[in-house]
Amino acid sequence: MDHLKFENIRSSDEFLKKNYFSDIDTSMSRYRLQGYLAEKIKIMEDHGILAEGAYELDDENKIIKIISKKKGYNFSFTVNSDLSEVNQGSISNPFGQGGKVGLEYGVGLYKSSVHNIFYQDRFGNKIALAKTVDTPIIGEKNFKLEEKSLTYTFSVGQQLFSVSTTNSSATVTDKNTNKEHLAHTGTSIKTSISHVLRLFSNPYFYGKLNTEIALPTLSTFPFIKPQFNITKIIPFNKFDLGIRFDGSFGGIFSKSSKNMIPINDRFFNGKDYNFPGFVNSSISGQLKTPFLGNSMYYTLRGTLFKKINDQVNGIAYYNFGGSTLNLGNGYENTTLKDLKSLRSSVGFGLCVNMGKAELNISLVKPIRFQSDDHIENFSFEMNFSI
Repeated sequence: MDHLKFENIRSSDEFLKKNYFSDIDTSMSRYRLQGYLAEKIKIMEDHGILAEGAYELDDENKIIKIISKKKGYNFSFTVNSDLSEVNQGSISNPFGQGGKVGLEYGVGLYKSSVHNIFYQDRFGNKIALAKTVDTPIIGEKNFKLEEKSLTYTFSVGQQLFSVSTTNSSATVTDKNTNKEHLAHTGTSIKTSISHVLRLFSNPYFYGKLNTEIALPTLSTFPFIKPQFNITKIIPFNKFDLGIRFDGSFGGIFSKSSKNMIPINDRFFNGKDYNFPGFVNSSISGQLKTPFLGNSMYYTLRGTLFKKINDQVNGIAYYNFGGSTLNLGNGYENTTLKDLKSLRSSVGFGLCVNMGKAELNISLVKPIRFQSDDHIENFSFEMNFSI
């Protein structure tokens, strides 16, 4: 181990040798040693010890040198499924134990913004202090939603857990004189536990179950909030055709009757689920007032796709679903079964494969909708693989 050297790495030699090279055997062949070092450097990169690593072998002096080729200052840009863009600046291995510390700033297509300060350790566990603001899209007709949260996220195998405390507020502009909207403004607090479980591993059949529990006493409105998504793909490779089925469900359940569900915790189309043909956040329940969100929803979609090239498919789809808004106990939902709450749309366009995401651009025609719905004829969706 005396012949193992490190260069331009913030961690101590003792830490690196103990955690990454304790099993090194310098008597192994050069070929095996090269494979061993490449594997260890990849692990160190994954753990944030190195931004980009390399090694040098000095056979004459029998010295192995592990080098960090970059100083670990990282800048990235990503696009999320809610059409927001996030810019992140971070420093890898800030305290010599791996991981990273950084800042995030995001701006959404629909006037949302997020500010986030975080620390993530080398195992992927993360603590973040965030502020999120959704500014009204239509100033006189919907809400400004603001959240301040402290969240700790950790993983156990393929499962993801998080514990958070959140302070939320909902306000309207002076132009909004809708009495129903004014009745839904206010502040709320929430301490919650969330769990994300990925279902199935088949690339043609996969899903995800996301469950949040807002704890009694520590939350304005305690609840259990599951969301479920599933996708089934049936390819016909001989004809460059395929059929895809997507389904989603979400519900908020509570035994509390003292308060109504805070609007910040409700489901919104375009944010929590996709429904082409309807303006984002505009689908509501039986109150006949848009932009109030949902306490329960379901959607089903069937898509026929035709391969154009390796990245682009032509698509045609039919989408239908229902939603409701019960302000108190979610167990009392009845209108979700009522055909009057059913909405549907058809569309055609292009699906562009972007690696871990799919971009859907389509012309859409709402077929069934409510008189107070806000409809549109163009759809832009970003869907991430699970």
